[in-house]
Amino acid sequence: MTQQIPISDEQAYQALDMHSDDFIRCVPTDELLFKLESKQIISGRQKVEIKACLHKSDKAEKLFEILRNERGGKEFMIFCQLLQQVRVTIVQEFGTTLLREARSSSG
Repeated sequence: MTQQIPISDEQAYQALDMHSDDFIRCVPTDELLFKLESKQIISGRQKVEIKACLHKSDKAEKLFEILRNERGGKEFMIFCQLLQQVRVTIVQEFGTTLLREARSSSG
């Protein structure tokens, strides 16, 4: 496995901010919850809070807030890698786009 260049917290936040609308629209939150918890990106309590949201967009918004306000570059990279493993092409491409944007920002 090759060594990946780390992404700073600020780079992650800039990429998330730049693509917040796309995040809410395309991230399959329900599909990712178990993996996010097992990778320690969200806690069990946060998983329950996300699941309690009624609408897909509300779930995605809650996850966005966690990544944006409570996590950093390392968790952002893992999240993007999880997106790239989803079977839906547009979600895979979104994961790639987020990583590319973070790496190209000056944060």
